Amino acid sequence: MKIPRMTVITLGVSDLARSTDFYREIFSTPPITQYEGVTFFPLPGVWLSLYPLEKLAEDIGIEAPAPQPEHPAAHSQTPLVEGARSEATGAYVAGRRGSTHSISSHPVFRGFTLAYNARSKEEITSIFAHAAAAGAHIAKAPQDTFWGGHSGYFSDPDGHYWEVAWGPMFDFSEHGDLRFRD
Repeated sequence: MKIPRMTVITLGVSDLARSTDFYREIFSTPPITQYEGVTFFPLPGVWLSLYPLEKLAEDIGIEAPAPQPEHPAAHSQTPLVEGARSEATGAYVAGRRGSTHSISSHPVFRGFTLAYNARSKEEITSIFAHAAAAGAHIAKAPQDTFWGGHSGYFSDPDGHYWEVAWGPMFDFSEHGDLRFRD
């Protein structure tokens, strides 16, 4: 049997327009299309699709999950600066330039993450600043890891977690595919 190649990752989202705007900012590109209530972003080797959570559950034939409880801080409004890091804590501050952003926490872990492997620690810093500016919730700021790498986590408006990591044991093929170093 031929090994299947993943072609599309679909995320169930509570607000398609909000999530489309978020990923347009994250990827710095417009979606390829919005078709029949689904948004598609072509990424190298795979497409990311955004689909309303209730419709995705209906398509699968299951009941949509109940809405997640919000963190008490979700209702506070904090003025934010694009991609800034707090001088006091070094933490990333989310939000778009000149706006306020509802601070929320995504307390329910769904048991999976999406990951992007960076080519350097410096690239991770740049990606986190960009994600924070787009409104990502920084769950874990980039830091050195027990396995000798450097990584951190952020989540999108619906609580889908993304890991951004660099590791000395990883390399990339001439086509950009991740591989272990020889």
